[in-house]
Amino acid sequence: MGMFQGNFWSFCFPIFPKVRHLFWPLDGEYDNEKTYLRSGDGVFDIGACMGVFSCLAGLATGEEGRVYAFEPLKEWASLLRMNIALNNLHNVTVVEKALGDSPGTVRMEGITIVDGAGDIPVTTIDTFVREKGIERIDFLKMDVEGFERKVLLGGKESLSRFKPRMGICIYHLPDDPEVLRRIILDINPNYRIEKNSTGKKFLVY
Repeated sequence: MGMFQGNFWSFCFPIFPKVRHLFWPLDGEYDNEKTYLRSGDGVFDIGACMGVFSCLAGLATGEEGRVYAFEPLKEWASLLRMNIALNNLHNVTVVEKALGDSPGTVRMEGITIVDGAGDIPVTTIDTFVREKGIERIDFLKMDVEGFERKVLLGGKESLSRFKPRMGICIYHLPDDPEVLRRIILDINPNYRIEKNSTGKKFLVY
């Protein structure tokens, strides 16, 4: 069993040999029998918030795994680091940046990225992979309030190369299911795409 701790969160999860039903109360699970976290995986948690998924991923992937937790908001990144420390995880790296389709800066209102330049740094999956010498992405989780399509477009090279399993939220924009499906299949036409039990996430493998 793995214990997730925080200032007002406390969960126990059975996490081996795989995390089953990574469940958010309204959004549903990130996994099925094909998409799940495995020991040794390289994981991108895009939109990590306070780190529930990041900590689960760190526990599930073990000492040989590596989790990159992308969280641009300082208050959430602070809680994220706290929860990583409380869980004694040494395989989770916090990246205090947003991801998009091109490097730059953005402005945020609450947890939502809005039009116009701001003070929050943005990179792309492809840029990050090149700069950090990332050699594998096995699992990608993404919940970025409607920015999902831009993140995918900014990672086409890496996602085509690594072909990660993915759990992606598809409910923020009305045309998300259609647009995100098209981008995913353009990246890799052999991907299988299923909706989760709530219909609010794509499970991709």
